[in-house]
Amino acid sequence: MADSLETGSTDTIEALIKKNFPLLSKRLQVGKLIPYFIQEGLLDFPEDKQVIMSKTTTRGKAEALLELLSEKGTCTTKMFVDILKKGDHQHVAEQLKWGSVQKDKTPAGEKRKTKRRHLCQRSDSGSSRKRTKQGGKGRSKRRYP
Repeated sequence: MADSLETGSTDTIEALIKKNFPLLSKRLQVGKLIPYFIQEGLLDFPEDKQVIMSKTTTRGKAEALLELLSEKGTCTTKMFVDILKKGDHQHVAEQLKWGSVQKDKTPAGEKRKTKRRHLCQRSDSGSSRKRTKQGGKGRSKRRYP
C-alpha cells in the first residue's frame, strides 16, 4: 500500500484511470458514485447519468463513467479519490496504483516473445505422447453409436 492514496501525484485522471482500469471497471458501484460526481459538477445531469445508466451491466456502467471522466478531463485525481471515499469505495481508493503509465516497450510490428506450454512431452523412449488431465498415456477412445 506504499504507492496508494498519493493524491499529490502528478498523474492526470486519464493516466490514473488507464493504470487502474481493470480494478476500477470491476469494482466500482456506479450508482453510489454518480450523485457525488454530479454534485461536484463533474458530470452533467441528466445527460451523463442517462448515458451511464443505459448500460446493462455493472462493468459497462463503470466503463462508461470512466470514459466520460477521461474525456471531460475536469476531474482531478484528488477529487476522484475523495469521491471514492464519500461513495463507500475506500477499499478501491486504497488499491489504486500511482505513477506514470508505462507504454509497451515492444517496437511496432515486433511480436512479444512468450513462453508456451507444450501439450506434448517426450517419454523415455524419445517418442511424443499427448498429456491428459488424468496423466494417462494419450487420448481416450471415444465410441460412437
